[in-house]
Amino acid sequence: MIRLSNECFLEIFSYLKQYETLFSCLLVSRQWFRFVAPILWSKPLKDFSDARIIRIYLSLLNIEEQVSLIPFDIILPNGPKPLINYASFTVSYENSHLNESIEYWIEKEGRGSRNFSYFDDEYYSVTQTIKCSLIAMLLRTSERLKSVTFKGYDYGLFKKTLQ
Repeated sequence: MIRLSNECFLEIFSYLKQYETLFSCLLVSRQWFRFVAPILWSKPLKDFSDARIIRIYLSLLNIEEQVSLIPFDIILPNGPKPLINYASFTVSYENSHLNESIEYWIEKEGRGSRNFSYFDDEYYSVTQTIKCSLIAMLLRTSERLKSVTFKGYDYGLFKKTLQ
C-alpha cells in the first residue's frame, strides 16, 4: 500500500469546508488530528457560534486575564486546561463573531449567581470584559495570527487591550 505524504494530506484537508466532516476527521488518527485541528481552529468563530469554543478559550486565560472577570461573578471553566493550545492555531479574528459566541456562552453557562439581561448596561460591561480578556489571550498565544478585524465602537476596546 502506498502511503500519502504529509503535503498530500494537507492539500486534501484544505478542500474540506464542512465542519462536521472536519470534526469527523479529527477522530480518525493522531496524524489526521495534527492536520485537521489547525484548519478547524484557524477561524473557529467564523461559521458558527458555540459556547464550547468560548469555554475552551476561557480555560486558556492566564491569571492577569482572569482578574478582570472576578467582579462580574463569571463562572470560569474549572477543569484541566486543554492538552493543546487551540488558540495558537487562530489565523484571523473578527469581532462580530466573538460577540455572538460570548453572548451565547453567557446564556448557557457563564452567569454565575447573577441574572444578566441583554438590555442591561451590566450585560454590555460583562460581554466587553470577557471579550477584552479573550482578545488579550489570543494576542498572547496565537502564533499564526494574521488578521484582526474590529468595526465601529470596538476600536477603543482594542486599544485598551493593547495597553
